[in-house]
Amino acid sequence: MNKKRILIISIIILLILLILGGFFIFKVMNKKKTTSKNNKYKVVLVTDDKKEEKEVKENEILKLEKKEKEGYVFKGWEDEDKKLYTDEVKISKNLKLKAVFEKKEDQTTQSQPSEEKKPEASDNNQNNNNTSKKYYCDKGYNLRGTNCIKTEKVNATSSARCPAGFTEEAGKCSHIMNAGPNCAGLYPFGEWKLQGDGRCHHPNGEDDEPQYNACQSGYKIVRVGPVEKCKKIIDKVVSYHCPSGYSLSGTSCFKTITIKAKVK
Repeated sequence: MNKKRILIISIIILLILLILGGFFIFKVMNKKKTTSKNNKYKVVLVTDDKKEEKEVKENEILKLEKKEKEGYVFKGWEDEDKKLYTDEVKISKNLKLKAVFEKKEDQTTQSQPSEEKKPEASDNNQNNNNTSKKYYCDKGYNLRGTNCIKTEKVNATSSARCPAGFTEEAGKCSHIMNAGPNCAGLYPFGEWKLQGDGRCHHPNGEDDEPQYNACQSGYKIVRVGPVEKCKKIIDKVVSYHCPSGYSLSGTSCFKTITIKAKVK
């Protein structure tokens, strides 16, 4: 009876310990998730000599304000790595953004006076060259001298693929190769060496078959049927593509359109 009672008490104590351990692990994991969700980063927005600081949660999308400055065109916000943001930015670290402006060009271009000629009926149109010309652009274009320029931006299309030699497996890429010969498992350990004949040799003159379980760095031993092989699993390689005529920058595509300015 005493043995049976001790066994029952031991089982009850073990169950209590398991419940307490599970509860402790749950509290620790939940605390980690809560801490991760509450991560905040500081974003500093600099406009000339003015600074504005914001506290933004991790992975939150920050909408960027368009600034105005007399005589200048606002181009966007530039970070410390010279990457330009125009509309919004996803926050994953502390960030310092500086407003970028470009000076406007004079939209009025004076034409050079024509050389003096003898008055002729055919030269009447040339007498108007002394009149100044004013150039303008349609909405969405910026005036540059006598040209109108517009930069178009579209999102690049992405594709994920496996490198050469790898095959797709459960959304990732895997590569399997034969394991190499290994003498480390032979006794006495550490005294056998692999020789050119493909066998393991001992200093006392003995030789033996090697074990085929040696893998390169990044590979792990897996069993394929009756044979052990080396297997490596990696993520797919993501590449970005742009439509014809666009240039790729990061994950966006850009194209500059130039047309002649209109004359008022």
